[in-house]
Amino acid sequence: MSDQKIRIAILGTGMSLKVFHRPSIIFHEDKFVLHSVLERSGKGRAKEVCGDSIKVATTYDEILADSEVDLVRGLASCVISDTANGGPRG
Repeated sequence: MSDQKIRIAILGTGMSLKVFHRPSIIFHEDKFVLHSVLERSGKGRAKEVCGDSIKVATTYDEILADSEVDLVRGLASCVISDTANGGPRG
């Protein structure tokens, strides 16, 4: 098994980002890293919660097109981006 961490993108900047998604990724920081957050509003909430170094996307397509993202996580769904085999699966 690879020692490389799974890079996760989170869909949305609501309460779930701060209370559920980000803390669970930090708890398992030996396996996962928060790569980016989808923030459609442009209000700066992603950087407020995750820090200035977080990559912010404004569309779902941006997230899926990012070859550095391994897993997309939202409240009701997970999509695994398998870029080595041509794109997302889920």
